[in-house]
Amino acid sequence: MIKGLEACELCGKHDKLKDVIIEGTTLSVCSKCAEFGNVVVIPKKREIESVVPRRIVIEEDVEIIKSDYPDLIRNARENMGLRQEELAQKIAEKESVIHHLESGELKPTIALARKLERFLKIELVEVYTENKNKRINFVDSSLTIGDLIKMKKR
Repeated sequence: MIKGLEACELCGKHDKLKDVIIEGTTLSVCSKCAEFGNVVVIPKKREIESVVPRRIVIEEDVEIIKSDYPDLIRNARENMGLRQEELAQKIAEKESVIHHLESGELKPTIALARKLERFLKIELVEVYTENKNKRINFVDSSLTIGDLIKMKKR
């Protein structure tokens, strides 16, 4: 071994080494062998600590069921000339489910509301956009890829 230099993990040449990803594996290789992969850049610790947390606005769309869903369902069913039992059969649900929906005792799931929307040709689901201010700290281990994607969209 040459003093101050390490051996390349691919060719064995003694040189200053770089960390490179080659076929999914991180290897310490010489500059010539580094051409076979992607160089891994590891920022210095002080660079990471100097990153200033940024505030971003995240818009999150939430689907909600309209509050007047019982009347909307009942009116649409009656306009089509259907009884609760007939509607239930046509959308493959129990008659009791239709009864509870129309009386307001049962709030439909988004999937059931979408099924009713398609059959009755009504709108039961609203999209509510919620704005959230979020402080992004790039050193924070709870930062997710989703946070970065949302930030990139802005």
